[in-house]
Amino acid sequence: MEDNILQVSVILCTHNPKPDLLSEVLRHLKNQTLSKDRWELIIVDNCSNPPLHLSAEQSWHSNLQHLSEKKLGQIFARITGIQAAKGKLIVFVDDDNLLQPDYLKVALSIAADHPFLGAFGGSCEGLFAHPPAAWQLPWIDILAVREVKCDLWANFAYWPCMPLGAGMILKKEVAIRHIKKLKEEKKLLKLSRYGTNLMSGDDVDMVLTCLENGGACGVFRSLRLTHVIPANRLGDEYHLQLTAGIHASSAWQIYVRQGPSAVKFHYALRPLFTALKEGLKFRQHAWRSVVFEIQRLWAIRKGYAIAKKMIRHDQQD
Repeated sequence: MEDNILQVSVILCTHNPKPDLLSEVLRHLKNQTLSKDRWELIIVDNCSNPPLHLSAEQSWHSNLQHLSEKKLGQIFARITGIQAAKGKLIVFVDDDNLLQPDYLKVALSIAADHPFLGAFGGSCEGLFAHPPAAWQLPWIDILAVREVKCDLWANFAYWPCMPLGAGMILKKEVAIRHIKKLKEEKKLLKLSRYGTNLMSGDDVDMVLTCLENGGACGVFRSLRLTHVIPANRLGDEYHLQLTAGIHASSAWQIYVRQGPSAVKFHYALRPLFTALKEGLKFRQHAWRSVVFEIQRLWAIRKGYAIAKKMIRHDQQD
């Protein structure tokens, strides 16, 4: 395959994947309508135990790279994948993402029609092991579930236009700039998620690199994937840990990128008042929502405490 034909690099980073689910992820990639001579598949094994071995059935792509990254953390696995990528567009696929058959073809079309975009994505439908309870629905988006109802893009950090990490498409030039940014500011590496650590934000950080270099970001209805979500991620404990991690990460990211004066520790009370209002109407499960919203506020407080500690230690060094 000649490099000038190759247009897309799919980077699949994985750590201790479930074999059946990984096979399903690869099956959805195998069924992509984009001709396989126009895209490559890069699988990065990030410290799996035992190490990941692909069967003959899984090694169906003629242009497949199977790499290993020994430093634990999604961000390090992605760096390894980016450095090996040959395509002009990079598509990040997690080991629980099932792409629609036309995902890669649509991504190329969007990139051609919107050359100003440096990062974009689409809808992410949740496939739950057990359906969430009615009272949980307002908080499902924290599990990387999003329905894009209209195409949006912007050249500034506006959350509705910022793609999720699952299925995110990034121009190779933006990805290279982001690696350079990480080398210059190693504190951003703390945003990487690994193991039971629920710090996050490296996805957002890539989009911010895109924006600060003059690109735009966007979301599109025609890009669709399914996110397979295990039962434990609907548990209160996981959700509250994730909430704390996200708020700690956000504060740290602002501190590193914009300085300590830009960090604001904000507590949104409106959801609590809304839940309380519904509770006063005696709607089913509404009081459960009120209790959970109070728990979420406490988790946010915990996340901010983590960030304050990180900032204090950094300023003392």
